Amino acid sequence: MSLFKFENELNERVQIKRQYGSHSAHHVNSVAPVRNSIIKFVGDGTVTEKEMKDFLSKLEEDRGNTINQKDWFDRNSRYFKSSTNENGKTWSLSKFGQRVLERIIKEKEEKKPTLNEKVGLFKF
Repeated sequence: MSLFKFENELNERVQIKRQYGSHSAHHVNSVAPVRNSIIKFVGDGTVTEKEMKDFLSKLEEDRGNTINQKDWFDRNSRYFKSSTNENGKTWSLSKFGQRVLERIIKEKEEKKPTLNEKVGLFKF
């Protein structure tokens, strides 16, 4: 791994929760397209199991790769709260997931234009 690539990976991690007392800070990678798109989808409110399956199948089609849903949700469970009621299983964002969603929205608003966008090249 080159030093340049290593520096880029360090810059892509963002702090979601700061260190306090003996509790360490929480960092997440800012470049995670699957996680970010699912968090944005669930961020609108509660999502039913059918809606989640439909969204994940559409996401798989768009990416061209399959997503092992069980493993993915096991690894990323801290972003979501799940509950079961008479209608079935539903998901919503946990407090940690809300913080990540806020960070995603903030980064999207702060996104700096590229050189091509500044100069006006390649606009049709």
